[in-house]
Amino acid sequence: MTTKAALFLFSALATACLTPGAQDPKAQDPKKVPAGPPFALEAGELKMTDLIDRAADYLKRNILVTEQEMANTGQGSNVFRLQQPISTDRDGCEELLTSMLYTRGFAVLALDEQKGVYEVISMNGPRNREIFNRAPQRTPAEILARPTLKMSVSTVVPLKHVNATIATNALRPFFASTGAPGGGGSLTLGNVGNNSAILLSGLQDQVANAIRMLQVADQPGAPEVAGTAERMEALSQRVAALEQKIAGKEK
Repeated sequence: MTTKAALFLFSALATACLTPGAQDPKAQDPKKVPAGPPFALEAGELKMTDLIDRAADYLKRNILVTEQEMANTGQGSNVFRLQQPISTDRDGCEELLTSMLYTRGFAVLALDEQKGVYEVISMNGPRNREIFNRAPQRTPAEILARPTLKMSVSTVVPLKHVNATIATNALRPFFASTGAPGGGGSLTLGNVGNNSAILLSGLQDQVANAIRMLQVADQPGAPEVAGTAERMEALSQRVAALEQKIAGKEK
């Protein structure tokens, strides 16, 4: 290659690298990409259907609402009154929507997540079982990433040290039904056929709390807990045998 050709090639490459727009926009650092406008609610009264429509527009989703489901509320008026304005991002919009609907006895359930189609179901209505029967599978990490979202989920939490049966029985009193609409204040717990994993199903914020409690409890030394009853029984038998032996010597 001649010196002139080499200089021409170098100049062309430099121009391509420095020309605005030459880089793939998808390769941009996502942290430097400006965020979109926030989801904003003004202070004052807001109808539930208006909240759903505004959130659906912001999230670019279709959220289906029927008059029959709206009639099944048992948690007061379908009108919210905000004393202060609210401004939040995309995740905050979804969390705000599900939390506000929950206070009126409604849950948001996915019909087709890929197509962005959701529906609102009354937690007091005849379809309330669908809310948890159709709960999507999530990993513990995905659930802990959004611990305030009030949408139904199910997950399997692996355990390294805690016995799953004992953990299930220990957690139940903390998450017993509190009279929330449609049993929404309760968490379903169970094991999956072995003692090394526990199944959790419920609203995501409750499931997140249970996962955090399990993480704190699942520490080295916990295997001894599983044999506590057996050790106590063996110890009682030994004490009884010693008492009989001592009594025999005294005679």
